[in-house]
Amino acid sequence: MKRRQNNLVFGIILIALITVIVMSMHSASVYADSEGVGLSPPWVKNHMYAKVAVVDSIDTEKDIAYMAIPFGDGVFLYEWHGIEDNEVGDVVGMLMYDNDTVYIMDDMILSITYSGWNIAERLGK
Repeated sequence: MKRRQNNLVFGIILIALITVIVMSMHSASVYADSEGVGLSPPWVKNHMYAKVAVVDSIDTEKDIAYMAIPFGDGVFLYEWHGIEDNEVGDVVGMLMYDNDTVYIMDDMILSITYSGWNIAERLGK
């Protein structure tokens, strides 16, 4: 009798484990795009999304502005060719393209819009 109870408990645990695995696989595939290339969060539309960044540094010789996007404990840096009137510390809105992948490191900036600046950084504080 005790062995039958142990088998029943083991069976219930096994079924619950299989259900959790199958449901997590299904929920991960819900956001797969039509080409089957990676997973896109629901806020990414036509492989484009918006981000806010800060101009981290400028290379005037190469005419490149480096945009920093804070992420967790780190920062992602993106290059934008064409400094124009951007200055270090400017806040910019960026339209990003996900390059048809889920990896943020290969995303590209499509456009940049000036959004403001940080007065403390401009005053050197």
